[in-house]
Order: sequence, then C-alpha cells, then structure tokens
Amino acid sequence: PGPFFNPALAPRVVRRSAPLELNVRPIPPRMRGVPWLPASDLTLQEEWEGIGGSLKTGEPIKRRIQLLAAGTEPGLVPELRIEADGWKVYPDRSTLQSVTAGSNLVASRRQAFALIPTRPGTLSLPPLEVVWWNTVSGRREVATLPGRTFRVTGSPLGPAAGPEPAAEGAAAGNRPADSGREEGVVEGGRPPLLPLVAPLALIGLLAWYLWRRRHPAAAGGLPPPASPGRALRRLRRACRDGDPQAAREALIEWGRARWPDLAPASLEAIARRLGSPAGREIRELQKVLYAGAGTRWEGRKLLEAVVQAGEEGPAAAPPADALPPLYRL
Repeated sequence: PGPFFNPALAPRVVRRSAPLELNVRPIPPRMRGVPWLPASDLTLQEEWEGIGGSLKTGEPIKRRIQLLAAGTEPGLVPELRIEADGWKVYPDRSTLQSVTAGSNLVASRRQAFALIPTRPGTLSLPPLEVVWWNTVSGRREVATLPGRTFRVTGSPLGPAAGPEPAAEGAAAGNRPADSGREEGVVEGGRPPLLPLVAPLALIGLLAWYLWRRRHPAAAGGLPPPASPGRALRRLRRACRDGDPQAAREALIEWGRARWPDLAPASLEAIARRLGSPAGREIRELQKVLYAGAGTRWEGRKLLEAVVQAGEEGPAAAPPADALPPLYRL
C-alpha cells in the first residue's frame, strides 16, 4: 500500500509562516481603578415592567438592561449593579452572548433586576453608568442610563420605627430600678408578636411575588398583553418601512400575546420557541440591530416567516427559556 493508506510511509512536511509582531499597549492611566472595557462602540438599553402610576411598598417592579459592546469579547463586559436607598434589589442571573455583525464582534450582557420599594414617599434610582475605553477615538467615555424618580405609597416594610435612641434612654432613666418585668416580655406577660409575625409575612410576600412573576396579567400590576393581531399589524408596518427597531418592539409584543402565561423577554427567546425559518430571520434582525443605525434592512422574509408560524395552529408549550429563578437554592 502507498503512503495514502499508510501514514507511516508519508513524508513529513513542515510549513512555516512569517513571524507576526504585535504592539501591545498598556492600559491607559485614566482607566485604572475601573473595569477595563475596550470597545469601538457601546450602548445601554433598558425596559421596565410594572411602573404604571404610583408604586406601593412591597410590590416589585422589573428593570431589564442590555449592554452592547462592539469590538470586544463577552468576558470583558462587567456585571451591572443597582444600589439605591429605600429599595431592595434582587438581580437575576445575567446572560452573556457574542454576535458577529459584518466584520465586527459584538458582545452583549443582559441583566434583569427586581426592585422592591421599602418605604413610602419619593424614591429615586440613580443613573447607571458604565465606563469604557473608545478604541476608535482613544478616549475614556461613560455610557449612562438616566436615573428615575417614583412616587411610592403604602406603609414602610419591616418592623415599625421605634422611638429615638435619646428619648428611649431618657424614658429608661425615669423608670424604677426594678420594674418587675422580665426582659423580652411585654406588659401582661405575653411575648412580643413581631418576631413571630415578621418571618411569616416575609414568606407570604415572597410566595406572592413568585406567583406574580408567572402570572403577570392576573396579578393586576401589569397591563394585559396585546392581541396577536394588533402586534402583527405593527410588525407588518415595520417590515414595510424597513424599521428594525419598530419590528423588534412589535415582535416582543406579539410574543407576549402568543404566550401570555410565560411571556418571552427577548428576541432570542422568541426565536428559540418558533424555530426555523422564523427563528433564523429573527436572528438576522438581531444582527441588524447590533450593527446600529444606517444598516439597511429588508423585513419581507421575517414577516412571511412569522405569519406562517402564526398560522400553524395553537402555540405549543414553550421550552424553559424564561429568566432564571429569582432566589437560588
């Protein structure tokens, strides 16, 4: 047998390429102390749920944030954090993705937060800022989502506020040295109820919130989803006008109307549920959105695929592509 059938008899061939020299520059001094995020372009987007009208203490709202960074890898995209006085913040697990848009690699981080106001009054959420290095202009830049102010009604969460420490000490000083009461027991000999009631109230609040996450329309805090027909008309108009952003919004509305019990939160979730060819066209729309303004888009194939998917009969039970659980066990 020849060398084709016996690799041991084949001659050893080595090819070498010309050496490649790379000039690696250090991190600029202005970026020290912050996460190093080099990119050719960066944008922040957000969506809100449950913010219609005034808020009530203990009732959660949801904020979804997406960070898109062109010309970088997902591992460099930092986690997003929200810290604000008067709020309990519960972050969901973030999702990292990378998409190729033309010759650009676009990194994406999606992060959702459940925000629960803990006291009535005017509560503010500060602006969210991400510091990054513009590799095109060679400058440090800051991407910002504006802060928001909410009017909150209801009662403060947690134990009721007690007297000021000074007043409490003065009252204690006026008492006889031996009042005849045991520590931890109120007058009448019965233990205080607050340490017993507070855990039960917290468990009830948690159960109510988890139920509301899976049944948003029944909870009454969110408006009922639009009809698939109206959303499809919006999608038809967006595809006709070549407007990818309007098409994205119409698709999200259509998905929430089609699966009201487990509404998808992103285009990727809708694409996975529909499969090909609609899923393929939705991902093409995502590439156009990542590429930014000025990219020409033709929506005829997307509209045809979505209409065909809508005519295939009742929607099957969607796969488990919902957001990860709020509380990890």
